[in-house]
Amino acid sequence: EAVNYALQEMKLTEDEVEVTILEEPSKGFFGLGAKLAKVRVESKEAEEEKKTADKAAKAKEAGVKVKFSVYEGMFHVFQLSAMLMPESKKAWFEVRRFMDEITGQGSSEGETDEMSETEESGDEG
Repeated sequence: EAVNYALQEMKLTEDEVEVTILEEPSKGFFGLGAKLAKVRVESKEAEEEKKTADKAAKAKEAGVKVKFSVYEGMFHVFQLSAMLMPESKKAWFEVRRFMDEITGQGSSEGETDEMSETEESGDEG
């Protein structure tokens, strides 16, 4: 019952989530001391995102330059929509800035990105 409630709230199916039973339900003695089940229901997508974030953190600890960004609600390879979506545009500017940083090229004086900071959207992790 707890899992079904979570699935409804998350608007996901059982195939899209990872379920961990934290505490089994108990009926108690004649209803006294009864306990509901406790479950953790996590999106598999969120689990994959966490694994990727963990790998990025380990790489950073090892001295690798890392930029990890999360764009909530975006579909896989949304960046391929080029400049048609604000999120895609922001992602490509992030790539440019990161590449400039790691190659030491940075923008020359007077040169500015086409995108201002106020135009940027998306969550960074």
